[in-house]
Amino acid sequence: MSQFHQMGMQCLLATIVIMIVSLSPTHAQSDNTELAREQFTSGLQLFDEEEYDAAAAAFRRANELSFNWKLLYNIGQSEAAAGRYGLALESFESYLAHGADQIIPERREEILKEIRRLRDLTGSLEVVAPEGAVVHIDGQERGISPLPGDILIAAGIDHEIVVVLNSEELFRRNIRLSGKQRRTLQISAEAEVVETTEDVSEEGTHPENAASSKKRGLKIAGITLLGVGGGALIGGGITGGLALKAGNTLEKNCNEDGICDSSQEDTRNTGKTMATLSTILFVSGGALAATGIILLAVHKKKQNEKLSRVQLVPDFSPQYSGVMLQGRF
Repeated sequence: MSQFHQMGMQCLLATIVIMIVSLSPTHAQSDNTELAREQFTSGLQLFDEEEYDAAAAAFRRANELSFNWKLLYNIGQSEAAAGRYGLALESFESYLAHGADQIIPERREEILKEIRRLRDLTGSLEVVAPEGAVVHIDGQERGISPLPGDILIAAGIDHEIVVVLNSEELFRRNIRLSGKQRRTLQISAEAEVVETTEDVSEEGTHPENAASSKKRGLKIAGITLLGVGGGALIGGGITGGLALKAGNTLEKNCNEDGICDSSQEDTRNTGKTMATLSTILFVSGGALAATGIILLAVHKKKQNEKLSRVQLVPDFSPQYSGVMLQGRF
């Protein structure tokens, strides 16, 4: 278990959530709120007893009864402690999305660090199945086809994948993925299966990582071109200085009509060569440097666009809210 979870366990999830229950408009809502409080309390106790599977189930049940985005943190921490890294990753990412600007910077940084760690411990499974097919992984329903995206599962261990359509089993198999590996299962109504596997680089197959790689490519190319262009401009300045020096020498050793003796021929040729080279270096260096600046500007713009996209609208619960007292974990 990582330090993130060890310290969290010692501090009872590093968070005490004080449930403040508002007056509910209906008796049914009031019952749901009370049941959610009971499940939440049970989840805290189970986590403290290191019953992480049961704790995650209790927190999920509380959130189903009365949604509160803050509970996604408890779910994510419980799933991570239970070794279900895919479910933990989904919960933490959902926590950031729903919490948005309500999450303080320190907590956000801790969650982002944990997300990066979990991505190294998960693989991505894409399941393409007939519409309405239910996908189960390790006995837990993970979605109904067509799925909105890949299913994240813990790497390095076997997972039982079962796909059911109209109460008939189309597919059942144990699958193991490596960290950041992506596998696609295409299952037809006749239970025919086409399977492809993609081993990916260090950045993984997550869409945001692919986009991040492209942005870094722009930055690297921009810096490289700017450096090369700057070097060419410096070279142009040096060769230009040599051309001026040759010109001064000729001016001193030639008459007013510009006629020089044969001893100055080498100096004349050197001056012409340096002048030509200086022009080439200035033109090419300026073009390369300008291109580098443009690429860096595009990189910066894309970074700003990415930051603006993560500002999602939070989802509040009408039944209760929570106050987090945060500690070190």
